Amino acid sequence: MKKHCTTPLLLAALAGCALSLDTFAQRSVEPMGPCGKIALWTIENAGPNEGDTPMAVVYSPAGNRFVVAHRDSKNLHVFDAVTQQLLSIIPVSGSPNDVAFNHDGTLMVTANHYEHTVSLIDVASGSEVGVVSVARQPVSVRTSPSADYAVVACLEDETLSVVDLANGVETYRFPELGLWFDFCLDYGLPQYSVVSRNYGFIDATTAWVYGREHAKAKSIDVVTGEVTPANTLFEPSGFAFSADRGTGVLTHETYDALTVVDTLTQSTYPIAVAHFLVGPVAVDATGRYAACLAGMQENGCVVVDLSTKVTSAFLDTGPMVDLLSTAGGRFALGAGERVPLVDFATASVVADLGDGTRVHGGASSPTLDQSVLIASLDDEDLLVFDTSGPDGGLVNRMGSGGGLEADNPKHMALSADGRWALTSNLLSDTVSVINTETRRVARIVPVGDRPGEIALTPDGSVAVVTHLGSRYVTLLALPSFDAQTIAIPDPMHAVEISPDGQFAYVATLEHDSLWRIDIPAAAVSGPPLPMGDFGNVDSPQLAGGITLSPAGDVLVACEKFSDRVTVVDTATWSVRDQISMDTPRGALSSSTGGKFLVADERDVQVIAPIRGTWQIFKTLNLKRSGEKHMAITPDGEQVYVATGNRLQMWQLPSARLNWEVALPDRATGIRMNGDATCLWVTSGDGRPTYEDGLNFISMRGQLSLFEVNPEVPRLTHQVALPSYFEKIEIDAAGRRGVITDSIGDLLHVFEPLN
Repeated sequence: MKKHCTTPLLLAALAGCALSLDTFAQRSVEPMGPCGKIALWTIENAGPNEGDTPMAVVYSPAGNRFVVAHRDSKNLHVFDAVTQQLLSIIPVSGSPNDVAFNHDGTLMVTANHYEHTVSLIDVASGSEVGVVSVARQPVSVRTSPSADYAVVACLEDETLSVVDLANGVETYRFPELGLWFDFCLDYGLPQYSVVSRNYGFIDATTAWVYGREHAKAKSIDVVTGEVTPANTLFEPSGFAFSADRGTGVLTHETYDALTVVDTLTQSTYPIAVAHFLVGPVAVDATGRYAACLAGMQENGCVVVDLSTKVTSAFLDTGPMVDLLSTAGGRFALGAGERVPLVDFATASVVADLGDGTRVHGGASSPTLDQSVLIASLDDEDLLVFDTSGPDGGLVNRMGSGGGLEADNPKHMALSADGRWALTSNLLSDTVSVINTETRRVARIVPVGDRPGEIALTPDGSVAVVTHLGSRYVTLLALPSFDAQTIAIPDPMHAVEISPDGQFAYVATLEHDSLWRIDIPAAAVSGPPLPMGDFGNVDSPQLAGGITLSPAGDVLVACEKFSDRVTVVDTATWSVRDQISMDTPRGALSSSTGGKFLVADERDVQVIAPIRGTWQIFKTLNLKRSGEKHMAITPDGEQVYVATGNRLQMWQLPSARLNWEVALPDRATGIRMNGDATCLWVTSGDGRPTYEDGLNFISMRGQLSLFEVNPEVPRLTHQVALPSYFEKIEIDAAGRRGVITDSIGDLLHVFEPLN
């Protein structure tokens, strides 16, 4: 599970956190109307090795193992460095944002971001043996190279906490030292992460903090607590050591310079560099060379000879977030999409080891030609690299949990009878198969990279899985789970299936086209149809969608960024009509297929064939920007629109607004049951926020049950949960529904109880 009900990431909703995720919980209240009350169960969409939100990786001093800190599953995963096999999972009482070994490798120390603690993990037993309170929101931890001390960077007041590891106590707390923190807010997931790299030990008992804010580095004696200015230039922004820790190097943005530190004497001298340095730096084994990130627009690095004070030519490495010295100190490895391997001595890029995956940091083995980088922006993967030289490369890409997981279930399909739900798990490259009757995960199936929308054939025999990363569609046979792939040259974001189960229609990004797949033949049928601009592969949640009529004869494509809707005749597989429209987002078909509702930038347009040509014949003047979720009665006369924090009822064909009612939060979905008597509306919010000194993603959600009524809004029942709903589906009879929660890796199964 990605975020437990008790994790502080859900602080804004803890007061209503009554569900236990270790057991299947049911919540209901007395009914308030004819649609009855809501029965709601929560299912944990998880595998046995769940490791969620990998924040840091560290090698043991011997270099034969690496450990990954998972913040949101509150555990450490220990791997064999040679085989990359999972050895153990160590539970942690807090949410580890960083992890470090002590000097002799007998203890691991974690910075628990939301609990304001440090955990001490005994390596031999693989268990937590101590918890130390520190300043609020610890981010990173550094340990002494030869003594039992750790320093912990904490967000509150940019505080540094000193921890005596031998006695398990915090000995000093130094606020406002100018610590620098790098934040990452992913609005698509949404997810929040933070790291701090600008501090560390220079000897057994002396730590340096090299904060910006027009200040010099500060030297801290962790035994006496004495703080003194260090003899450096102002505004240091990066710091690294040679393998023997004899030489340290600080980079400075303002001065286009670096400071060289003799750690034995703590003496320093500056070197001017004819490039703008932007922070991270790596030092070779001998302490002679330093590779530094350089350039504001160029995205590269330079190598500085610390002996001759000569700077190399600019090296084009692409964007990077960190530089790591490899075993033996011959190379610097760039943590970026290209993962460049830079030879210190020759000041050259000898290889690009990456595959374009975005990474946010990692570690190098002190003994093996190996580095591990964390890919947690598009996936929750570990990338293991051979860093021996030009012939090195990516040797393994593996889930950070070491097995099949079910992280970030963004999309879901529900069988017609409501018994089976399938989720595509974006960050784990898997599909979960959930029995909604037993409320258990029946199976987790590996598929391609970054699975997107998923759809089931009407008889439930085949699941069609699109992919944002892999260039193919997966056909998953049920219940055998046999998989076939069909090559599609572009990332896919939407899929619809014909009512007879013969064809799947897939919309792609980048080259923006529609593809028709013959499901029984497992092959592409006919040429792709070129479309306008659906959207961007980096923000698939913002792309325009496709909608198929109930009869399967008409398909509507919303070319959102081309301001156009295209109507496709599926029988002839050709474009029938095109309609100009302001940023069309998505469409909904009436039960007869005679009209489609299309949500544009501010309104809902009703399109239909008029004298043989599809065109706009009515406009529902919502005058509201943002997402719009729609439902329509079988007779096509009542339209319900959930947009923003409002639910509206519109009458057709007059296009008159009958009523409007407030929702608790922003609408995220709407479904109507089969006999058009009840309306299910999900709402919620997930946003980066700052409260009471804490940074986190605030999440909350609601499921509201309304009576379908054209005259007055009738709220039958409402259930609140501390989570953020993504997708809602109901079965054909409207007796069971499922909601995905991609933040908590949960499914909520609901039923109306009369």
